[in-house]
Amino acid sequence: RLAFAARVAGARVNAALQNELWTAALGTAAGLRDLRVLHRLAVVWRWNDQIESTLWVIVRAAPGEAWAHQTLFSHYRGKGDTRNLVSLMAALRDLDPTVPRYRYDWALLSVLSSPSTAWTPPKEALEGLHRAEPANPNYATGYAFALAKSGRAEEAVPLMDALPEEPRAPPARAPYLAYIYGQARRAEELEKAIALQPTSDRLLPEERMLATLGREALNRPLAPPPKPAAAGDAESTAEPAAAS
Repeated sequence: RLAFAARVAGARVNAALQNELWTAALGTAAGLRDLRVLHRLAVVWRWNDQIESTLWVIVRAAPGEAWAHQTLFSHYRGKGDTRNLVSLMAALRDLDPTVPRYRYDWALLSVLSSPSTAWTPPKEALEGLHRAEPANPNYATGYAFALAKSGRAEEAVPLMDALPEEPRAPPARAPYLAYIYGQARRAEELEKAIALQPTSDRLLPEERMLATLGREALNRPLAPPPKPAAAGDAESTAEPAAAS
């Protein structure tokens, strides 16, 4: 009844009441069967917002319903909505921490969408997954990408060079390879990776930028290594630190 009342409100162009009634319908659903019925109604009525909100309720109530989170994942991926992809994978990781794929996708998407060069928890997660399963090409790529995003491309390249040719070839991996090799100033490997990339409509906005960032890095001067502090400098900096 609440769902059909929401439909009446929608027909009268009362979006606020429509959303309120739909939220109430979700709240009164007796279980997964009711939620599936509401999802089907939202699909039939072509209510995109209500489809999305219903899928989120199903994901949280029944994380084992793979169709629900796969539908949400495809929806956000198609929209290029990386922020909501991160939220989805974080929710799935929290609901079932035993699934490595949830941890991996959350960590990779988090690193992809963050400009930080610090060694953050998502980068730590990618490192941990790789150490637990070093032969997994996805984990090797994720860890190498985390290293390159932290200014440690010289450590990332050996991980990619160690992969056999076939695991390096999938188009979905190509943008990450392009970034890694670009940061390492490996022009030939960068161009090979770019040639393997899928069409831009199959990439997230941040993934489309990786090849550009890799090419930009080719001509960027390498940062000079930090100079060791002289003995006098060390003494002069130690005194104020001790005073504080």
